[in-house]
Amino acid sequence: MRHGNRWARLLAAVCAMALFLSVISPALAAKYPYDTISMDDVNMRSRANTTSTILKKIQKGDTVTILGVTGSFYRVEFDGKTGYAMKKYIDGTDPSPDPSPNPALSMQAPPAISEYPYDTTVIDYVKLRKVAQTEGEVILTIPAGSVVTVYDRTSLTDEEEIIARIADAEVVLTNKTPISRRTIDACPSMRFIAMLATGYNVVDVAYAKEKGIPVSNVPVYGTQSVSQFAIALLLEICHHIGHHDETVKAGKWERCADWCYWDYPLIELAGKTYGLLGCGNIGVHTAAIASALGMHVIAYDTRQREEALALGVEYVELDDLFARSDVLGLQMPLFPFNTGIINKENIAKMKDGVIIINNSRGQMVVEQDLADALNSGKVAAAGLDVVSTEPIRGDNPLLTAKNCILTPHISWAPRESRQRIMDCTVENIRAFQAGTPKNVIN
Repeated sequence: MRHGNRWARLLAAVCAMALFLSVISPALAAKYPYDTISMDDVNMRSRANTTSTILKKIQKGDTVTILGVTGSFYRVEFDGKTGYAMKKYIDGTDPSPDPSPNPALSMQAPPAISEYPYDTTVIDYVKLRKVAQTEGEVILTIPAGSVVTVYDRTSLTDEEEIIARIADAEVVLTNKTPISRRTIDACPSMRFIAMLATGYNVVDVAYAKEKGIPVSNVPVYGTQSVSQFAIALLLEICHHIGHHDETVKAGKWERCADWCYWDYPLIELAGKTYGLLGCGNIGVHTAAIASALGMHVIAYDTRQREEALALGVEYVELDDLFARSDVLGLQMPLFPFNTGIINKENIAKMKDGVIIINNSRGQMVVEQDLADALNSGKVAAAGLDVVSTEPIRGDNPLLTAKNCILTPHISWAPRESRQRIMDCTVENIRAFQAGTPKNVIN
């Protein structure tokens, strides 16, 4: 297999974020507004070959918009879709295979990314870098004429779109976009799936293994960021810093008869018990911070880690964790056994006034049960960075629950964490290409 083709397929990978913006040339958006299909059932394919996914059947007499030329194929637009159709089935004048860019266009700000889901490079080569800086490490060199596919986002529910975008890619990158059994079967060129995350529940990893497709993740990119965010949620619950800042700026302190005030009881954490449901890398780091605040840390997990024991973490049974925790932090990946584990039955085992922190997976919580417990006061407060369906739905009961902080799944998002995702993913792909895949979870 030619190296260039392999990377061309890689660049067609499914991804929930646009990774390759810097190599798009908006100057090549010029269209050739013709011509007519000369026979029935002409295949419009996802790539310029006869084995890629058929996106649509075009009938004799239909008019297509020709966008460019790739070998024996026109790149065409028809009925709101873009793909490739063989030139011999289309009447009309052959456009230039390498149209000259419009100099004036290059001086304009690029349009929204959705207007340019693809295009070809216009110079001898383009360097794809790890970071958006000219001094960034070069991951690969893209030759002139290579097609780079960029998707601003990919549907989480439209399996046909997912299949069409993977097409004949060998390497697929995904974060939240699901890769199901059907998707794997529909994309026979797929040889490797690279998760841009630690969690991998969006991929049918068992079936991927059955088909000989390794799935690699990024195991430790967010250890510091996620544990820091968990404690930040807890501290906001304890001190209501955002609220008091707002009241000061609204003039309440200026009008206050005394030198200070507080609108909520403030909570000191020293001497209280932090319970960890899950004590992996993030859990251990969270335990270290909680211990530094003077808290006693207990944990439930399937295995005990030496790093946790060294910090003084006490491992307990699950019911003991529920019964003893003043603060219960969820720090586990999503598994069948912990799906819906925070429910009314287990909440009833907890202390009155327990605080619940979840920046792991929203599906671990039965949200109506938690909302009821917050509204009754059984649970004093909750700090949640995740919910069961994301983006959050307007009818989620936690939106109106008492003493519930909700943030939009941003624990992982510091730039440092995101750079680690990119670094590790690049190394995962390199290892696969070298025949020694690493961070494989299946």
